[in-house]
Amino acid sequence: MRPGILDDLGLVPAMEWLFKQLQSQADLQVHFERDAVSGLSSDTNTGIYRITQESLTNIMRHAGVREAWVQLLSKEGKLSLKIEDHGRGFDTSSASMSTGFLR
Repeated sequence: MRPGILDDLGLVPAMEWLFKQLQSQADLQVHFERDAVSGLSSDTNTGIYRITQESLTNIMRHAGVREAWVQLLSKEGKLSLKIEDHGRGFDTSSASMSTGFLR
């Protein structure tokens, strides 16, 4: 399930392409802050891309917003991915450690 665009363009350009697709197809504006990222394995690139893709899909489905923020930062040899929205969220007090969100 590796998107070919990762091989063709690399991680950051592939993510930028994804954000443009979401803007044109679903009217989701993604604000992207990133560092230069290189030297990651293909599995890591795929994982980051898929996590980002799934997170943004969930934002579109559940958050009720038209904007999201994605940060992909590299500091001291560690990679950080942060995905944020200012949507409606959910009530964490209704969640139970034993039952999750299903009732």
